[in-house]
Amino acid sequence: MRPDSSEDARIPSEEGSLQSLAHIEVKKIGRGVDFPPRGASAGDSLSGEGILLRPHSCSLGSAGRQPASVGDRAQGIWRGIIHGSRHGGIVDAVARVVPLLAGTLQLECGGTLACAALDVSALRFVDDDHGTGDERPEDADAVAMAMSDGAATSSQPARFFRLAGQLGQVLSHDVHLWIAHSSTGSADDFDVLLRLQPCPRRSSGDLTSIPILQFGPLGVRCESWEEVPMIECPRLLRLMMGESAAIRPATERYLVEEPEEILVIRCWRRREVCEVEGASADVKHAGDGISLEQLLWLDVLAALSETKPCEEEPVPAARVKLADEGLATRAEILGDVSGDGAPAADGARLASLAFLRQYVQMQVLREEVLPKLLPEGTGSGSVRIFSAELTESCSMLEPKKPVANNVSRPRTLDALFDDNVDFRRPGPWASTDVTEDPDPLHLHELTSVLLLNDRTGFMLGFHCLQAADP
Repeated sequence: MRPDSSEDARIPSEEGSLQSLAHIEVKKIGRGVDFPPRGASAGDSLSGEGILLRPHSCSLGSAGRQPASVGDRAQGIWRGIIHGSRHGGIVDAVARVVPLLAGTLQLECGGTLACAALDVSALRFVDDDHGTGDERPEDADAVAMAMSDGAATSSQPARFFRLAGQLGQVLSHDVHLWIAHSSTGSADDFDVLLRLQPCPRRSSGDLTSIPILQFGPLGVRCESWEEVPMIECPRLLRLMMGESAAIRPATERYLVEEPEEILVIRCWRRREVCEVEGASADVKHAGDGISLEQLLWLDVLAALSETKPCEEEPVPAARVKLADEGLATRAEILGDVSGDGAPAADGARLASLAFLRQYVQMQVLREEVLPKLLPEGTGSGSVRIFSAELTESCSMLEPKKPVANNVSRPRTLDALFDDNVDFRRPGPWASTDVTEDPDPLHLHELTSVLLLNDRTGFMLGFHCLQAADP
């Protein structure tokens, strides 16, 4: 059957087709393809409601850029303006910068296999004008020039802020922010300069010796702390292995043993003290050092990685919360002082010490712990008490959704043992009511008691992981 004229009109002729394809060039792609450089594209800018920060190159650093490949990290300088912060002033303006860093910052877990995801709600900018003194004197002129770009500067100097997480958390970047009232915009606008510096990544072997920075009125003192082999504390080592069936008689073992409590004890001591300028190779880089609180937080992560639930699963680092509970004397550690009538503020500290004495015998405290923690004649009669626990993550607070499955359950035995069923694989109906939860510690509770004496240079970390009822 011959098509009608209307169909002929829609069919292009061979000559017309060749003419339409005459301008197309076909180029064979080789093994290597040269893509254009990423550079400072629009994707490198940080923007939010009333905020726009663009990459800026100055004497403080190169222009800011977002990660361009796997393993790369954001770094550099951003400059911009914040509009409309009349009610909250500088404090409100600085807080509005934090959400812009979502997905850029992570937790640095010191080589421990852990989930490094970080919720920006745990971050905050702290006024560091009179804090650690990280900003060098020569930075003041450089900041003024960078914020003004050579134009007339504001009459008020820029205030310096540092980004911090929760107590002890180690962030993947050092984030510095300078802010001042805008000299060209309205009274509600602020000029902002943001600097991101990636922190050095540590492997698991680096956790055995860590440089510690101590900030004081005379400057920065750098110390090197090392992990104490537990063979030097044999009674604590035996206590930590007490749940192992290998050291108990066969008559006291069970056929199936599921320990409800897992004890991990770790100790640290100061190995070397140096000034930053004349330090040894281990501690000469002040930027690589961390604080003692961060050392304690990393110790908790390392202790959790030694437990059975986290043998092959990452530790939920964002759930570990460290708390400073104050000072304790030798008598309070041994329980010689009654807690009756103590202020309510001392309740957490006394409870942590009482929990420690439930597991560590008094003789072990007197003969193996206190001689290292509170040596006689040192003049230091108190230690700092810290505690750590697991907080509920955002995913645990949200209601769990069952795994979607459109396959109906078998209603009869014939349907269950159908010839088409492959018994080598789990049934398609098996996970209908099962919820997904990748957190290996979602049914566990952590109680950590950490005793620190920074004057004598010794720390004891006692960690107890207990199984909780579902």
